[in-house]
Amino acid sequence: MMMMILLEFEEKRQNAVTKHERLQQDAQAVLNVIEKPEVAQALRQDKNQNLQYLRDNHQVCVLTSRTELSLNLKCF
Repeated sequence: MMMMILLEFEEKRQNAVTKHERLQQDAQAVLNVIEKPEVAQALRQDKNQNLQYLRDNHQVCVLTSRTELSLNLKCF
């Protein structure tokens, strides 16, 4: 019984680590875009306008589901 719990815990830990690494990569890709001075200057207080600007000019999309947020550099 204890071994099953340990195996289940290890599987959950590995899933969390994998998801964390993926989110870090996604976030870094977006940071690379918004850290450019010309992009930073173009951003405004209006969140929707910023998202549209990033989508139109830099192919950055925010994809959401009920359980997950994903940042991505390829808009479809």
